[in-house]
Amino acid sequence: MLKNYLKIAYKVLMRQKFFTFVSLFGISITLTIVFVVVAMVDTMLSPGGRGSKLSQTLYVDMIELRNENNDIESLPSYNLLDKHVRTMTRPAVVSIISERRSTSVYVGGRKLQLDLMYADAAFWDIAEFHFLEGGPYQKANVDNVDAVAVINERTRAQVFGAAPAVGQTIETTSGAFRVTGVVPTNEMPGPVASADMWVPITQSRSMMAREQPYGAAHALVLPARSSDVPAIRQEFEDHLNVIRADLAGTWDSVTCVLASPVELVTKEFGQTGSGSTTMFVAIFSALVILFMLLPAMNLVNMNVSRIFERSSEIGVRKAFGASVSALVWQFIIENVLLTLVGGAVAIVLTVISLDILNDSGVLAFAHFTINPYVLVYSLIISLFFGVFSGALPAYRMSRLHPVEALRGVTT
Repeated sequence: MLKNYLKIAYKVLMRQKFFTFVSLFGISITLTIVFVVVAMVDTMLSPGGRGSKLSQTLYVDMIELRNENNDIESLPSYNLLDKHVRTMTRPAVVSIISERRSTSVYVGGRKLQLDLMYADAAFWDIAEFHFLEGGPYQKANVDNVDAVAVINERTRAQVFGAAPAVGQTIETTSGAFRVTGVVPTNEMPGPVASADMWVPITQSRSMMAREQPYGAAHALVLPARSSDVPAIRQEFEDHLNVIRADLAGTWDSVTCVLASPVELVTKEFGQTGSGSTTMFVAIFSALVILFMLLPAMNLVNMNVSRIFERSSEIGVRKAFGASVSALVWQFIIENVLLTLVGGAVAIVLTVISLDILNDSGVLAFAHFTINPYVLVYSLIISLFFGVFSGALPAYRMSRLHPVEALRGVTT
């Protein structure tokens, strides 16, 4: 039965080529926009890719300090994180990195602006970079304050051209560093861990010397298992109480959060609290549905017109005993088939759009891709779009009386 439905659908769509083209165009553009947004959100929620260490990592991202005269919201300082977060025993790995800073390199009389990040040796275990050349610097390099660096592929091409970079020295306004490794630019795992160049965190004398609890550092906290997260959060809260006690004479209120990647994204959208993730997903899903509602209604109107143009065909089939359900399924399958074809076109357009977006530099270190999860989301969205825009016309068609249908009369 399904095979016959598909054959009829194919013949009808090929017979009405203009309608098919217009519908495919509208469906493809609409779904392309939705797929691009879904791919971007999926990448933000899972930095480094689903199942990666970065996607499972918790972040100490901000600290809020308040007293009668001051209200400070900032990144924590290195010393605060080193004393109170690195000493946690529950996590598998704790890494401390700086926020990205700007540095310059002069090559052939040209000034190149690079994003520099100070990071400890544990960072390389969490980031899981694939090295094109060499490898990461080691803990001994960090402890000895060695002037070494890891750079990305784009920086290698800009500074050293086609020559190997490992062992060479890169001269920057932040100092001269010997390159130990090169990582792919197109594998940047999200804004928190991405840069053009990484050097040992001990190279930043200002970070090491800062006594205040606020500064310019992040802590990455990697659980050994997802089941360890509640215990890690509780241990962090215990350490935070120690911080509050240490700062009690200076600050009346100290707030700091250990957040997952999803919680960081939801915070950017103004959602906080234990239900923030669920709320974000609900709001995002509602926006996707609302965005698709207008083109879906346009497609409904087109389908209604198309179906009633086939009123004689409907009348003949009903006169020969075709059931209402058979006719309804026929038109729904036609619409779903059209939508799935539009979805396939949209996936191709999405890949092209994401490549253009990644190469444009509009979003720093953006690397958005379509992974199997996005493909599943895309399929679900396409099916919903197809069934929704086909169900109403199919229902209206089922109300046609055979005699009225044969006369071409609509009610």
